[in-house]
This record gives sequence, C-alpha cells and structure tokens, in this order.
Amino acid sequence: MSDAQQDTQGARMRFLRLTKADLSDDHRTWFREVFFGALEWARIGGEEEAHVILDVTICGQHLGKRTMRLDHAPRRSQNHAAPPTHLHFDHVTRAALESQDLSGHPIRLRKDGKDYFLEVL
Repeated sequence: MSDAQQDTQGARMRFLRLTKADLSDDHRTWFREVFFGALEWARIGGEEEAHVILDVTICGQHLGKRTMRLDHAPRRSQNHAAPPTHLHFDHVTRAALESQDLSGHPIRLRKDGKDYFLEVL
C-alpha cells in the first residue's frame, strides 16, 4: 500500500523501492549496475545518487518526461534484505499517484535504448 501512495499504519513512502519481482538476477545490484548502470552516478556519503528522465504513464494518463532521483545504498540490505535502490518520485508524479487508489496496480519500469519508462498499469 505504501508504494501505491496510500495511507497505511506507517508513513507514505515518497519513493519506490526497486525489488526483485520476477527478476532472476540479484535486485540488490541489478538496478544500480545494469538497468540504470549507464547513468552518471555520484557518491554522497555512504550512498550513490543519479537522476533519470522517465516517460511516465499512470493508468493511461500520460504525464510526459519527468526527472527523478535515484539513490543506491548497499547498507539497506545488510540486516533484512531491504532493497538498496530507491526511485524518488518528482512532485507531479507523486501528486498523480496520491490522487487515486492504485493499490494492486503493478508498476512496470522499462528501458528502450537510452529512454526509460515508468508505467502504472
């Protein structure tokens, strides 16, 4: 529910935790090294950070190209296998996600050449 930007017992997560789903590779390194590996990453403290332009569509509503921040912190997965890579929503995408109940809707991230896409189905 928190990934769907709906209220839960805890706080809303303003980011998407990039997890395994049906990925056969190790999600702890795959998103940082393979999927987003070509981006320009910068080390900030114990984390790495990059910005990505995603073409965003939410349930058929096209929001266009949005710039979002990624962070990668391997320490997150050390004690309880939490995903180390997070995608932080920009304000337009976050507002669109919060305006409707998208619980149960899958999110698809894909890459076509150098272009990245985020779809909420």
